[in-house]
Amino acid sequence: MVYWGFCDNDHCRLKWRCPKATGKHCDSCVSCSPSAYGRVIYTKPDWDLRLFTTIPRGSERWKLIMNERTAAERVNNRILNHYGVKASRTRGKGRISFFTTIAGFNIHLDAQLANLSATKSFDFFSLFGIPVAS
Repeated sequence: MVYWGFCDNDHCRLKWRCPKATGKHCDSCVSCSPSAYGRVIYTKPDWDLRLFTTIPRGSERWKLIMNERTAAERVNNRILNHYGVKASRTRGKGRISFFTTIAGFNIHLDAQLANLSATKSFDFFSLFGIPVAS
């Protein structure tokens, strides 16, 4: 195959064409493609970080990083969808930042309340003198 250039505009890949179609001699390709342009193969360079990551996929460190990423995505989902920032008709960076900050505070408070109620270290009903049915 003959190197035919770097395709930066589409997917950052290398383009290779059939030598016979480019006017060079080739013994192995008698009929690789019926088109006049010849057979084309694309390869990805070895420095493509989406394919060749610095941290090997499946390792313990990679799993920890992906767990952090999915946790951040869950928080983003709660801010945008559960607290209505995505559907709001608010304009301006300042107002959107304000509502996002308030949503972040609420998410933090929800997590603290869930932790306190799971450990039973803070009983809301006894604070206000409400009897609890057993």
